[in-house]
Amino acid sequence: MDVEQLIQYLRLNVNIVDPDTISGDLDPYYLTMTDDEILLYLNIVMTRDFPDTSLADLETENVYPVLLVARKDLLAAMMVKVARYIDMGADGAYLRLHQIFDSFKTLFQLADKDYTDYCDGIGAGDSAGLTAYDVLLPDRYYTRRYREKAATPALSLSIAEVGADYVNISWKAKNASPFFRYEVYVSDVQIVDLNQVKQKIADTATLLVKIKDFKQTNYTVGGLLPEQEYHVAVVVVSMSGLRGYIEKVVTTEAVVP
Repeated sequence: MDVEQLIQYLRLNVNIVDPDTISGDLDPYYLTMTDDEILLYLNIVMTRDFPDTSLADLETENVYPVLLVARKDLLAAMMVKVARYIDMGADGAYLRLHQIFDSFKTLFQLADKDYTDYCDGIGAGDSAGLTAYDVLLPDRYYTRRYREKAATPALSLSIAEVGADYVNISWKAKNASPFFRYEVYVSDVQIVDLNQVKQKIADTATLLVKIKDFKQTNYTVGGLLPEQEYHVAVVVVSMSGLRGYIEKVVTTEAVVP
């Protein structure tokens, strides 16, 4: 799904289609939410749970949980906005506001159940859960608590074989459970900078492959030039979003006449 489709999905889940049920004093926000206003909720989820990834680059397997959490956040905000207009002792127009609030509440409860069912059906490592607002959900991947408490993944990297135009590498990972993927990079300059707060991989590095098989711990970096120095890096990513990095420098062999 592209960004426009994600926005349309949320719009269909929260838009009020009967303006006659709204008091004239109510903020017209409910009737005319712009795409940018809806996009804000998606971006909040991205900032909270995928700070290094743009919405347009979100992995396919993470689209659905992002939508579930964004829908919860948006419906909760709608309930709060409606609630401040309600006079608990009044009737008439305020009764209609009660009905609107109850509708949002029902939608929120359904969205919350969808998300809970999704998380409970994940199993040990099939996908990931996300945080809604600042709530910390124990035993849910991608939650703040999980990121704070889980051990950081670690790697060891070995150069198995070096040729004139290739390098064979192998590695071992630990503390990477539940495992998500490996990433292999190559560059002629330094790749990993652990002093960076967010993006620790240099923009100049080339991503060669993403490996989702935990047992595949070797790779051939090809297309290299002879007698050149290269930086090779491997990143392991856990389902919690935590990453481990390792980098080595290697010089390719000369061409044998």
